[in-house]
Amino acid sequence: MEADVRLIAATNRDLQECIEQGTFRSDLYYRLNVIPVHLPPLREHAEDVPVLAQHFLQSCGARLSRAIEGFDDEAMDALVRYPWPGNVRELENMIERVVVLNRSGTVKLSDLPEALRNSAAGLADGTAPGTLREMERHRISEALRDAGGNKKLAARKLGIHRSTLYAKMKRYGLAEEAQVEDETGREGQHAESETPTLIPTR
Repeated sequence: MEADVRLIAATNRDLQECIEQGTFRSDLYYRLNVIPVHLPPLREHAEDVPVLAQHFLQSCGARLSRAIEGFDDEAMDALVRYPWPGNVRELENMIERVVVLNRSGTVKLSDLPEALRNSAAGLADGTAPGTLREMERHRISEALRDAGGNKKLAARKLGIHRSTLYAKMKRYGLAEEAQVEDETGREGQHAESETPTLIPTR
């Protein structure tokens, strides 16, 4: 009996890193890695959030027999600015919650979960960057700082591949900043090593 199949495998892990750590078999990886397709997280293409949100609103509204027209400006702004750590699934589940609880026919900022409201409030009072590019640059800079400059760890914290992190660092000028910091650190270490030692005299 013959079988002709095509296997599609998906993961949210960095498999090359898993191979290095010994948690994933390299032979299996090379058998599966024929045509890799990288699907970026939702936070990397925030311009799709309004379209997806409206689609989920309509489909969920039809399924639950709830008529909701759309989102007001404040609500949509908060959706676009939110980093969506749970990606599209988190967005879809959040929209379903909104559809169930909404009573006004329009999704307002007050209808959204607390995390989204806090995000919008932070932007309004100036405690968070103003544009999507500024927010992304800020998140990458924070991740690099928290990771002590370790790009592999920073990429893991951000949920993106290292190649994507390098590209974004270059786009936002963070690569140059990191290089300057590295050189400054090396100069400081070099200066410390050249500090003369006083030999006590008798």
